[in-house]
Parts: sequence; structure tokens; C-alpha cells
Amino acid sequence: MTHREAADSLLESIISWARERTEVSCLLAFGSLARGDFDDYSDFDLVILSSSTGSIDKLVAEFTSLFETEFVFDIDEKHILLLRRPFMKIEFYVLSRERLSELKQYFVETRFENEEHAILFDRTQSLGSVLADWTAARNPVDPRSFVNIAYQFLYYYEGFYPPFFRGDAYRAFFQYSLAFFKLATLVGIARGVRHHLYAPRNVTVRASGPDAERLRSVSPVMDPIELFRRKLPMFDFFGDLVKRLGLESEFPSDRLTSIRTNLVNKYPPFWQLRDIGHVHGVRTGMVFRCATLTKYRPEEFRSWATSVGLRTIIDLRTEEEVENSRYDRSVIRNIRYVHLPLTITPSNAKTTTEADYFPRLLEFYRSLPYEGDFKTAIRKTFEVISDARNLPLLIHCYRGTDRTGMVIAVLLKAIGVPDKEIVRDYLLSYRTADARLLEKMFDTFSKEGGLRGCGVAPETVARTKHVLSVPEGASEVANHHQ
Repeated sequence: MTHREAADSLLESIISWARERTEVSCLLAFGSLARGDFDDYSDFDLVILSSSTGSIDKLVAEFTSLFETEFVFDIDEKHILLLRRPFMKIEFYVLSRERLSELKQYFVETRFENEEHAILFDRTQSLGSVLADWTAARNPVDPRSFVNIAYQFLYYYEGFYPPFFRGDAYRAFFQYSLAFFKLATLVGIARGVRHHLYAPRNVTVRASGPDAERLRSVSPVMDPIELFRRKLPMFDFFGDLVKRLGLESEFPSDRLTSIRTNLVNKYPPFWQLRDIGHVHGVRTGMVFRCATLTKYRPEEFRSWATSVGLRTIIDLRTEEEVENSRYDRSVIRNIRYVHLPLTITPSNAKTTTEADYFPRLLEFYRSLPYEGDFKTAIRKTFEVISDARNLPLLIHCYRGTDRTGMVIAVLLKAIGVPDKEIVRDYLLSYRTADARLLEKMFDTFSKEGGLRGCGVAPETVARTKHVLSVPEGASEVANHHQ
């Protein structure tokens, strides 16, 4: 028996069950069943209407018992059954007859051509006229009825920014994808598409010309740097759609411009980039930390470097990492480049398994301060920073977490930043880590003689503290305008 034949047989048994239960008022289908395009890959999407609220729990239990299931679970009012034979999914609601009107959106989006496909059983013989009215109501589409979709776009779009700039690439990708989902829906509405608005693929394949090109240019990709480039064009596309749909009264252009400007100002232009001057007592505009910037386009890096007056880069990546991704020479022609290679970390090692990840990382933090390369990197970092002519300065490794995090932590501790503030800054770049990593590093660092053990002269420490610390009596507001 083919999957389709098994599904047909199963559907017949479901309809027979509904007829036999006097509590069942109607049995409806939406999705592919209602459209009449059910195939070997489709599932059942059903609504059981009960003649009374008191029968709902009983009907849910009886309906579920009809099948041999692998799993049964609920999402809000939706019940999901994963069947063993035939292997397929059934999603169903059991609602009282009085709530029929709540189903309108499902059936408007389903785009059934024949109401008979959607009505599997109707004891009342009244659903045909109701569904016909719903079908008529979707022609023409009133763009203003989709204002909520535009608001959903804004919600998911703004939600992309925080995880992205915290280095949580997967969550950022998820949020961006949801925003794209809503954007594709708005494109469909703007083009007069009335059906499949819940499925971006069905909307995008129907797009052509400039709309299709713009959708492709802002579609989700797993590359975080490419997402960085697409985020603002996506927002600008949204703004254009708002105008085409005549929604400016709901989304005034000056407010959209304000949101765009605030997002640009609030979040840094690169992944993991921040000024360590956000830490209380540290001067702004002096030292920046980041993940590697070599993967960005030269003009992107150059624009930022010029805006902050960057004079020096301290690169903590290994020789191999640098060989794989070098700075464009034109970018650093007038910037001092200092390469201080540190051992690659377990978080960058491809062979690290989930089970031994944290123990290995903990051992890395404990042992790295013993290494000569680490001591050299600390000494030269302080020597470079202590000379104000080298500032503003950027420190980075590959991901901007472990190696950069340790060097910055030592730097902050040396100029008198409290441990609590050091940990807080560290965790901004490393949300899955905890304070134990820095504790292990500082334990070893102290045993090895601290800064003196690294060969950092006391006068170098004093000069470093002088150039990075907010002068006594200076307000924090003044610091942030220096």
C-alpha cells in the first residue's frame, strides 16, 4: 500500500469516527487536504467542532486513541500526533461550534478552490455557506488588514540585533529568518498575492523583477558577516513596502528613519566589536576589542577605522590563522600592525566534542599563562598601549572571545578595574562561559609572577594606567565625549 493509499484509508476511518460521535458537529480540513493537492509528503490538518464545550476533552482522548502513535504532544490548543503506521503527522484542534469564526484566517490562507474539499463532515449542513463567505472576503485583499504582519517584521528584525552582536550566530540567524518570513509575506501582499501568504517560498517563487532580486539579496544565510551586510538593505526594503501598501499612517517614515538610525548607533558595525571604555573608569575611544575583521570588505573596515582614528592593530591569531585570512595591505597601510600569535583555543578546535569542551577550555585557561607566547603578548601589549601615540588601538584574535578576552582581562585588572566588572565585560563576548575560566587564568597568572613575570616594567604599567584611566574628578559623561 502506498503512502497515499494508506492516508486515504486513514481519512475514511476518521470521517467514519466523526459521523458516529454525536458530539462532533463538523470535521474540517485545511492545508493541502482543503486545497486538493495532498501528496505523498503531506500531513493531515484537521479541526473537529464539538457541539458543546464539555465534550472537548473526551473527543481529544477518543480521537488520539484511534491511532498507533510514536509521540503525542500539544502546542497551545493544537494537538500533534506522530503516527507509526502510516508514518505521518496529524495536527488537529477540537473547538466548540461557537468558535468557528476564529478559524477564518486558516481557511483564507489555505486557498481552497472548492469548499467541499475543506468540509469532511458537516452534521449541521451549514458550513458550505460560511466557507463561501470567507472565500469571497479574501477578494480583494485589504493591505491594512496585514498591519500586524508589518509589526511582526519589526519585532523579529529588532530581535536579530542583540544575539548577533553578542556572537550568538545561530539565534541571530533564526531571528533574521523570521523577519524575512514576514518581509516575504509583505512582498506578496504588495504584489496582490492572496494565497500562500504563510509560506515565503510560495510568495518568492511568484515574485519577479526588482522584488525578486531584492528578496534574494536579503535572504537568510548562515554566514554572520553576510547577514551583517544584509540587515540594513532588508530594513530599507521594508520601508519601501510600507509606502507601496499605503501604510505610512501606521509606520511614518520619520519613525522608521529614527529606528534605523538608533539601531546603527546602538550596535557596533562588526561582530563582537566594542570599546572597552564602556567599563566604568576606563577612557573611551582608546582600546577596542573584536573578532577578526579580515573577512570584511576593505571599504567596510576602512570606514570604521577612519571614524575612530585607528592607529594600531594587535592581532593575537596564530601564524596559520593569519595565513588563511590576511588583512588587505591597502587597509593597514597607515596603521601599525603588531602580530602576537597565541595558541589556538579549544573553542576554535574542530575536533573538540561537546563532552570534553568545557574541561578542555578550563585547562586551556589554566595553562596558557605558563606559555612564553602569552607572556610575550602581555608584555608587548602593555608596551604598545602605554605609548599614547599608538592609540586608538584594536585587539583581536579569531573569535574575539578566549585569547582576546584574557588579554583584555589582564589589561583591565592592571588599571584597577574591579573583578566583577572584568567578568561582566568578558561575558559580553562569551555568553556560554562563566567566571571560572578567568579565575583559573588569573590563578596561574599570579603564580607566574603576574605582570612582572611577563616582563612588564612598573613604569610601563603606570603609563598604561595613565592613558586608559578616566582622570580622577572627571565625570563619566565627560569620558564618553572625549
